[in-house]
Amino acid sequence: MDKTKGKDLHKTVRNRGMVLIAAGMAVMGFAVFFLLHIYQNKNEEIFRTLIEENLTSTHQGQASDIRGIIRETGGLLEKLADVYADTAEGGGSGAYLETIRELEYLYEVEYYPSEGLQEALKAAGFPEGGEISNRLEKGETVVSDIFLHGGKEPVYVFSILAPAERDGSFTGVFCAYLDADLLLWTSEKQKYDHADNMLLRRGGELVLDGSEYVEGLYNLYDDLEEMKIPEAKVALVRDAMQSDETRLVVLKSPRQGEFYMLTSPLGYNDWMLLSITHSNEVRGYATPIMRNTVLLVAALLIFLALLLGGGWWVYARQREKILHSQARYELLAEFSDTVLFIYDCAAKTLVFTPNITSRYHIPKSDVIRPFDGNALLTLLHPQDVEILQDMLKNTDQFGENQAKSVTLRFLNREGEYRWMRCQGQLLQDKHGKPLSVVGKLSDVHEMKAKEQALIESSSLDALTGALNRRAVQERIEEQLTHVRSGFLFMLDVDDFKKINDSRGHTAGDAFLVSLVEGIRKEFRQEDITGRIGGDEFVVFMPDTGDAAVACQKAESLLARLPALGEGMSVSIGIAAFPADGGTYQALYEKADAAMYQAKRLGKHRYSLFTEASAGS
Repeated sequence: MDKTKGKDLHKTVRNRGMVLIAAGMAVMGFAVFFLLHIYQNKNEEIFRTLIEENLTSTHQGQASDIRGIIRETGGLLEKLADVYADTAEGGGSGAYLETIRELEYLYEVEYYPSEGLQEALKAAGFPEGGEISNRLEKGETVVSDIFLHGGKEPVYVFSILAPAERDGSFTGVFCAYLDADLLLWTSEKQKYDHADNMLLRRGGELVLDGSEYVEGLYNLYDDLEEMKIPEAKVALVRDAMQSDETRLVVLKSPRQGEFYMLTSPLGYNDWMLLSITHSNEVRGYATPIMRNTVLLVAALLIFLALLLGGGWWVYARQREKILHSQARYELLAEFSDTVLFIYDCAAKTLVFTPNITSRYHIPKSDVIRPFDGNALLTLLHPQDVEILQDMLKNTDQFGENQAKSVTLRFLNREGEYRWMRCQGQLLQDKHGKPLSVVGKLSDVHEMKAKEQALIESSSLDALTGALNRRAVQERIEEQLTHVRSGFLFMLDVDDFKKINDSRGHTAGDAFLVSLVEGIRKEFRQEDITGRIGGDEFVVFMPDTGDAAVACQKAESLLARLPALGEGMSVSIGIAAFPADGGTYQALYEKADAAMYQAKRLGKHRYSLFTEASAGS
């Protein structure tokens, strides 16, 4: 009886133990599955964030490129109109017109005189020639809607038109035709394969779908209605289409699943850029991540089943978990071309995501200490090291919830420096103490090169190669902020109109070109030369305080002139900085007064500014 009771008690204890073990396993299993559920949701959130970031980066870059092409073309046409206005009989504008025709993205560039303008626009295919003519006559630069251009091979284009004036009167129009495809153009650096881009009007009318012109055939809201999108979501889309900011809307269709819509106003003709990506199209990238998650779940279940087998299995499975976690986040990093970084403010260490190693000289596991000697010199241009150090060190320059951006040159594996935009945001603890700077690197090399080329092309006078009026003023004003002394020379060709009338404009233009060449030979390389009018030039000689040196330069230049052409002469006025003025405008007025004094004294001579020359 006692033995039977003992067996029963042992059985009861064993059963209770089994129940407790089973209950413990069940609790642990539930906890594991609960944590995995949270973990999977977090991965899904990261995945969606990556989709949004890639789509946003591509979309905003494309919108910026489109606006940039329109601004660049409009600016070139306006500069061409300025050259046309400042040059007698339009001289030089034809050469400039041929130059900008070489731009790859231009379909055609033409000049239309004001007489018969509406007929010319109508013949070219403009649907609203009368309205455009009225705006041009008011001095506006106009961006047209898309239309079928009636050339040798009719093609859909849009046009940018800049009015040309002479002596305050409207004389004609410089007109650039651009392929309509440019409005949906995407550079290789900004290309996101899973995005569909469209051009719409704010009312939802589709204008361009890919490379196809479809205005009036489709409407965005009709498509949303067919996809059974809830009215509340459609209202969000309508708000986004009416907004002056970039807006992202996430929608779900019963048939097409989840997709992302990003809208931005282009600022012209009620145009909106729309980018759409379906999450289903990029699910292929998620497959390795989900596969690793399934493997992790299987490993954890095996770990629970063998929990009583010993500490070795615990160690082995935990190690496997860590390896899968690392692989998952490496795949997430490789999903994007963007390089991420984190700077630890306390440890003063900088770490990049592994995908930086495919382009730049840095080992995968390398931890950079940016304030230790030459740690950054193998990665950055020497002139940019202090810029990055200042960004990481002076954390007080970060605004609240605002990113700071700097542009740096990184050394790639081919030994070339490429411009990268470095954007970072400061993370702080609850007391406001800096913890880390987290950010990303984006390649902007082509954009920087394009900006520099545009600046250089728009700063030069088309005939002589000297700086134009705006550029020379900006350069001299910049010089005045950090030089202690200098002289501004005002040069005016004597009786230039008679030269043009008697010898022809070709001879006059040749003399102006020779004059600029003579100026460059007489003055130093660092001196600034510019053409401010038809036959007027300025030269600024910085870091020179001796008036005798300035006079010697003027005498040498006057002595050189007879070799440039018989009867050619120049009157020169000289103003001293800062004695005669502390600003460009003040020096310009004083040098101009001195120049007229030289003309009154017989021409072909120079004159230093004095109060007497100002008053005479």
